Amino acid sequence: MKTLIVGMDGAQLATFKRGWTPFIESLIEKGSELRLKEDLLSRGWAEIFTGEHGVNTGALYDRPVLDGGVEWSLKFKIADIPSLGTRIKPIWQILNERGYRVGIMNVPVTFPAPTVDGFFVSGGGGGTKVVQDPTEDLCYPKEVLKTLLDIGYIVDERIGSLVGEKKLYDARKIFTRLEKKNKKRTESFIKLYEDDNVDFGFLVYRTSSVMAEQFILPEWDKYLRGGDNVDHELVQAIKHYYQEFDSQIKCLAARFTDAEIILVSDHSMVTTQYLVNLNTFLTEHNYQQQVKKSSKIKMLAIDQIKKILKPFIPFSVRNSLRERVGIKLLQDNLIVFDLKNTSAFCMPMGNWSTGIYINDKERFNGIVESKNRVNLANKISLTFNNSQQAKRHHLKSHVKLDDVSPSSCYFPDIIVDCPDGYLVSNNSPEFMSAFKMPNGPIGIKQWLNHYKPYCVKGHCPIAITTDNWSVSSAIQKQDLRLIYDHILNIYT
Repeated sequence: MKTLIVGMDGAQLATFKRGWTPFIESLIEKGSELRLKEDLLSRGWAEIFTGEHGVNTGALYDRPVLDGGVEWSLKFKIADIPSLGTRIKPIWQILNERGYRVGIMNVPVTFPAPTVDGFFVSGGGGGTKVVQDPTEDLCYPKEVLKTLLDIGYIVDERIGSLVGEKKLYDARKIFTRLEKKNKKRTESFIKLYEDDNVDFGFLVYRTSSVMAEQFILPEWDKYLRGGDNVDHELVQAIKHYYQEFDSQIKCLAARFTDAEIILVSDHSMVTTQYLVNLNTFLTEHNYQQQVKKSSKIKMLAIDQIKKILKPFIPFSVRNSLRERVGIKLLQDNLIVFDLKNTSAFCMPMGNWSTGIYINDKERFNGIVESKNRVNLANKISLTFNNSQQAKRHHLKSHVKLDDVSPSSCYFPDIIVDCPDGYLVSNNSPEFMSAFKMPNGPIGIKQWLNHYKPYCVKGHCPIAITTDNWSVSSAIQKQDLRLIYDHILNIYT
C-alpha cells in the first residue's frame, strides 16, 4: 500500500497533546502539517472523497427540503450528489481509472457500497438509522460481509444506541464499547487488505473521537485551570479510550510500514464561548419580522415545558420516540419569525448552521423575488459586517458565490464566519451573549437530561502526513478538498 488515510471524526491536534497517545503524537511531531479551515457547512468527509465543496455537491450537514416551506433535513447520501461519476468523480473512481486498487472502510455517507476495483465497506451518517451489524448493501464485493461478521465488525455506535438501546449509562462501559468498535475496525481492515492487496486505503474511525471530545473538553478545561469540580471518572474512561486508540494506530503503522500515513479529521471540537442569534440580528435591522408576541410566548412556553419534563422521561423512551416518529423533545429550530413578512432567516439545526437564507419565492414561497435575491444578500452581508457587535467579536459574512450547480440552491445565501467557540443558536434572545458553563462536573447523565451545547464544532481539522504534501494552501482553497488533490497528485 502506497498511502493510508486514517480518519478521526471531530479530533484536533490538542486531542493528541494530553500525554495519552504517545505514538500518534510521534507521527504528528515527525510529520508535515497542512493547516486547513472548514466552514462547517460543507461536509468534510465528502470534500475529501469528491474534491468538491458542498455548494457543488449538496453535501451539507443540514439543508432545506425545498418543498415550498421551511422544512429542514439532516439526511444526505452519496447518491444525492448531482453528476456523480461524470462531472464529480469520487477518489476511488479516479484511482481505479488510473489502474490502482482501493480499500475503503467506514467513510461517512457512502452507502450503498459502490462497485470498485478492490474492497469497499460503507460508512453511516447522513441522518441514517444507526446500525451495529454490517449488511450486504454496505459491502463490496458481497464476500466482504462474511469477513466482517466473523471478526465482529461494528458499523456504528451513537449515544442513542449506547444509552437508549444498551442502557450503558456508565462512562467506562460506554467507552469500552467504543474501544471494541475501533479494535474490530482495525482487524477488519487489515484482514481485507491481506485478502485483496490494494494500493490505496481510506479508513475512518467515526463517532468515537467526536463523542470523546464532546464529553472531555469541558472537564479538561476545568482540569487545566486547576478546578475541583471535575468528573474524574469520565476523564479516566476517556483517557483509557485514547490509550487504546493509540495502540490501534500503532498497529496499522506496523502493518503498513512502507505506506504514507495521513491523519485527518473532518473538523475540530471546542468548548462553547458565545451564542449568536442571527434571527435577532435580522429582526433588529428590519430584514425579519417576529411572530406575534402571543404566538411566540406560546411556542417558548411549550419548548420550556419540554425541557422541564425531559429529565423525567427515560432516555431510552426519548430515543425510541425520536427514532420511530421523529419527535424532537429538545429542538433549536423554533420558527420565531413570520414567514409572510420576513426577507431572510436562519434555521439553526445544530452546531453547524452558520448561514442566512433569503426568503425567496422560488425556494421557500417567500416574499422576495428570486431576481432580487443576490442584491438583498449583498445588502444584508454589508449590514452585518458594519455591525459593531460583529466587529467586536470578529464575525464576518460573505455572499455565496454565484454557481450553476443544481446543488447551490441548498446552500445559504450568506455565510457567517464565526470564530471557534461561537454557536449560532435561537436559545438566547440577544444577538450576542456569553455562554455560561456549569461550575460542577458535566457527567453523561447531565448531558442527556439537561442538554446544553457545551461544545461546538471547530474550524481547524487535523491534516498530517508522514511524507510531504504535494499541495499548498491557496487563498481559493484552504479546506479538506486539498486532501483529494494531494492523493491525485501522487497517484498519477
